[in-house]
Amino acid sequence: MSPSPSNLGRALRGIVWLALVAIVIGGAWGIWRWATYPKYPDLATATVEEAIAFMGDDEFNRMFEWHRRRYALGVAEKMREKPFAEIMRMMTSRAPEHEAAARNIRRLEARREIGDAFTRVFLDKFFEEPPMKQKAYLTVFAYLQQTEIAQHPERVGLPTAEEFKAGMGRFIGSQPPRVQGQMGQFLLDLRRQRELLGLPEPF
Repeated sequence: MSPSPSNLGRALRGIVWLALVAIVIGGAWGIWRWATYPKYPDLATATVEEAIAFMGDDEFNRMFEWHRRRYALGVAEKMREKPFAEIMRMMTSRAPEHEAAARNIRRLEARREIGDAFTRVFLDKFFEEPPMKQKAYLTVFAYLQQTEIAQHPERVGLPTAEEFKAGMGRFIGSQPPRVQGQMGQFLLDLRRQRELLGLPEPF
């Protein structure tokens, strides 16, 4: 039995009414989300320090996941503005905002992609340094590998030796030949410097 025109009319009006309600609710939510969205530092004008401090703030976690990914990748590229000495200082810093930023990045699904981006910047900036400075930095890295943090990285939220090796293999396998060559050369030079200093293997 076919539905009567009046029943069809009521059904259509009901569908239209539900659609309008959904549009109104969605629009209201969108306006509220826009009005309360976190105010983040503009990467075009902010300093690296300001951007990293924001990534360690709870406001960063309120951003959409895709926006946090894009923002973190932008911060990685902004690190190229820094000389390698400054990058190294920031890497070895135990500043609370740096540790907080690292924790927030680890919550993201794109954490590996973001980590890879920072690693590429690190390698590029390292190999921009003259050979004598590279050796000096390698000496610092070699001694850092002997510290308590290197021996027990899990105590400060860093990857264990096994996790580091697995992550390194994944990183090298997923990078273009230029980056693979940089990482291979860096690890080889670091091992040679460690042997020259008479330091044991860290792992």
